[in-house]
Amino acid sequence: MPLGGFGKTMKAMALLTADSLMDKAKDIASNEKIINAGKTVLKTSGTLVKGAISAVEAHNANMASIKIEFEEKNSDELKGIVRSNGFTSYGNAEKSVALRILRDRGDDYEFNKNDREE
Repeated sequence: MPLGGFGKTMKAMALLTADSLMDKAKDIASNEKIINAGKTVLKTSGTLVKGAISAVEAHNANMASIKIEFEEKNSDELKGIVRSNGFTSYGNAEKSVALRILRDRGDDYEFNKNDREE
């Protein structure tokens, strides 16, 4: 039975609706992939942030223990730490702590750049 004008219009509308629904379904599937990828990124970022915070806390605890240890040393020993150089010398973090303690004691004249003659 041939379709009349109204039937052809209805068929065209049905095809457009089906195409539109298929496009929406594809968009939804694509959006779900994007959302899942975003969730994965957020979860990974959260893990990285937690790891970074743990590393900072560990570093701070280590620096606090070095400070306690170095505060027991006399100024000459601390100056030796600041001057140490070579493979078995102290690292920059330890030297920084030693220098800070010397500054607090007012015994950092030879290391104070502002007091040096140029």
